[in-house]
Amino acid sequence: MNNKIVLFLIIIVIILLSKQILLNSLVNKTNHAKKTIKISNSNTTHSNKTINIKSLDETSNNFFYDSTQPTSEKHLIEYNILMDDAQNYYSINKFEDAISILEGMIYRSIHNIDYIVLIDCFSLLREAYDEINTIDKYENIIISLPDDYPFRDLVICEHAMYMNKIGNKKRAYKILQNEIERDYRNVNYKNNLAILYTLDGDYYNAEKEYLASIEITNDDPSVYQELSELYIMIDKPEIASAYLMRSNIYNDIYLKTNAE
Repeated sequence: MNNKIVLFLIIIVIILLSKQILLNSLVNKTNHAKKTIKISNSNTTHSNKTINIKSLDETSNNFFYDSTQPTSEKHLIEYNILMDDAQNYYSINKFEDAISILEGMIYRSIHNIDYIVLIDCFSLLREAYDEINTIDKYENIIISLPDDYPFRDLVICEHAMYMNKIGNKKRAYKILQNEIERDYRNVNYKNNLAILYTLDGDYYNAEKEYLASIEITNDDPSVYQELSELYIMIDKPEIASAYLMRSNIYNDIYLKTNAE
């Protein structure tokens, strides 16, 4: 019994260390891959108010531009101005005006590959729709995004987790399950579905989704990491240790591959 407790503690320590290593590697990768465009720190006047134009590094808290995506300084300035306008309308409860701006940005990004919006644009639009009790309209927008739309899966996964957070678990499951039917090989949908199952204590189906993700892409250290944590929860430390070792192996490969 004592040996089992010691093994649990060792695995937990290793998991915590592995998480930190993986987080550092992801930060390093995004810092290397994102396209940083320096913009003057001077203030720009727009609509009778002063706006501090931020750099891409400051604004992209949840999503980083891929360096291969064409992006202009003019676009970033315009993006910050429009987001500022939308946030101001939202803050004074003019939700329809905020929605009008944000929808325009998203529709433009659908038809123009050079115009990319960040995840915060979608998040604010969802919140504005939620304030006027029409969040289903937001859902219709994101589900109708083209399959090749940048980070479409991340937007949908974020929405599903939000629905779960506000207590609509049934809808959260349905969103992810529908997307899996459309795009079975997308591991983001499977991993988020596994998280929902884990939160509900349905460890059997959580394990099933994680293992399905590994069958699709067997070199993602985060999946092994999450699966090892699941096995800790269900009192299977030996299996947890095995998957944790795989996580560390693939994380080392990941670090070497992206060292440049």
